[in-house]
Amino acid sequence: MGAAEPPVLLAACAASAPYLHAFRAGTCGGGDVKLAYVCGGLATRWDAALVMVAAAALLALVAALAARRSRHGQPHAPALALALIAVSDPLG
Repeated sequence: MGAAEPPVLLAACAASAPYLHAFRAGTCGGGDVKLAYVCGGLATRWDAALVMVAAAALLALVAALAARRSRHGQPHAPALALALIAVSDPLG
């Protein structure tokens, strides 16, 4: 799809870049990087993809603060999915 629609490829790369850096730092998993890439492509615009990443980070922070007692990391996929829904244009 990225070859036919370069903005989609740009959005996918923009969304996955922060996750790739976090993966290299050991603070997220490879699944988060792959999901961010797909969600960024679904966002279809690079600016929407970056807003999606920021919103997902905020949602994940709120979830982590709400569950402070947990010693394990919080899953990031639900926050990313909700952020994608928030930035998606329902009319196309």
